[in-house]
Amino acid sequence: MYIAKRGAFVLAVWLLWLGYLALTDTGAFWISLVLVPIFGAITWSAIRSRNIVLQAYAVFMFVAHAIGAPFLWLSRSNYGSGFGSVGNFEFDLAEFFLIYVWVVTLYAALVWGTRKLDVYIKPKHGNVPKSVQQTHHTPPALTSRNSARIYGALLIGFIIFIMVPLNVFMAYNNIGTLGLLRDPLPYRLTGILYYTRLYFGPLLIVLLFSKSNRNWKLVAVILGYAFMAGLGSASRTVLLISMFPVGYFATIDRQQVRLGLVVASGVLGFLLTSGSRDYTFSNETFVFGEAFGVAFSLLLDGHISVFDAIGGIANRFYGAQDMILAYQYIREDNWTAMANYFMSGGRANSVVPDLGRDFFNMNLEGTGFGVGIGTMAYLLILSHSNILVMPFAILIQSFLISAGNKLLMKFLARTVATNLVSHSVARGPLQMVLGGYMGFSLYSSSINNFYFIAQLLLIALLLHSLFKNFEAANRQYARKH
Repeated sequence: MYIAKRGAFVLAVWLLWLGYLALTDTGAFWISLVLVPIFGAITWSAIRSRNIVLQAYAVFMFVAHAIGAPFLWLSRSNYGSGFGSVGNFEFDLAEFFLIYVWVVTLYAALVWGTRKLDVYIKPKHGNVPKSVQQTHHTPPALTSRNSARIYGALLIGFIIFIMVPLNVFMAYNNIGTLGLLRDPLPYRLTGILYYTRLYFGPLLIVLLFSKSNRNWKLVAVILGYAFMAGLGSASRTVLLISMFPVGYFATIDRQQVRLGLVVASGVLGFLLTSGSRDYTFSNETFVFGEAFGVAFSLLLDGHISVFDAIGGIANRFYGAQDMILAYQYIREDNWTAMANYFMSGGRANSVVPDLGRDFFNMNLEGTGFGVGIGTMAYLLILSHSNILVMPFAILIQSFLISAGNKLLMKFLARTVATNLVSHSVARGPLQMVLGGYMGFSLYSSSINNFYFIAQLLLIALLLHSLFKNFEAANRQYARKH
């Protein structure tokens, strides 16, 4: 019933959106009318699978293309050169749909291939065993409330006393600020600080928030921190990742009001972070209050709009612009490029020698800026260059998704079976964070990160097996003696 109601709501919103597009932009109307059902059907097939890595991958695909593509068409006046480059594409609707025939084919083949491989690469525990779940009893209400308060207090303390000072230090010293370079700190501290803010901090926030009572006070603290992190880094990715825990739990807790607030906050934060870049890039000394004031004044003056924010968020996930550019690029030695791409962990220069120059006609050397395209764009380059490469590239990517999910499920089952984590944590935030991160790594062409997580999971499973065999040998020895 809940899914049916949500589906009806989504359908109503889409129909209203189509009505708006029909009155304002015919091209965007046809793009939404065609792509939403197609990507929706393929994505729904992925979501119905038990493969959490594939589910994450599919959600990013739907947002980037079913939602992002119409917005790209609406804002086509902003595309042409630089970061908005579309090469020789002249926004011809027939050519656009020709490009998306390739994209849809690749996407459908990837989902179909992964689900077929899941049948053969099926974990013994498709999920954490029910027998384990039954051994974990719900604690008394009082203990549960006390634990939730403790976790809530730890969350607030972690944000206020660790993450906030960290962001202040990084912002005032131009560390990890988009577009700005500074001399690296000793002992690899620059990288440590960068990844703490981008990944490790949000991960701990997810875990603490999942164990708390998730009240409005904690929501306000997390959203406030996300705004601060976005402004201080000039990075909309940092903003969205920091806000993600609240949005995720509002979804699974079926709190519609809270989810609406998160979406609205995400749009507002995206606009303010975008607007603050003028201040960040033009001032040597960063002050949070001044950055917010400049961004807010740009918002009030109409220089940035809500539509720009929604389209910008959707197209952050390697959408239509990347597909347009990838379709125009032909790689000659595509078999070698395919092998190098997966062996190198998704390095851009394994397929495109200089992404900045070849795609965007920019020399970014010596700047704090960079460009990137997602894995689907590289698959499009390889397949469009030589269609015979397509099934092999899809097979490799499907295998990584399927095998990654098996490793994750086996790891979660072992951690529950050995009482390292509770069943609810394994089935909730831990599964979501690890599966989502693995899916996004494969989706965003950060395949080296996926390899790293897979190696850690393999090592953990190997150590678990060794300890288990060691304990079994000890018990057998004790019985004999």
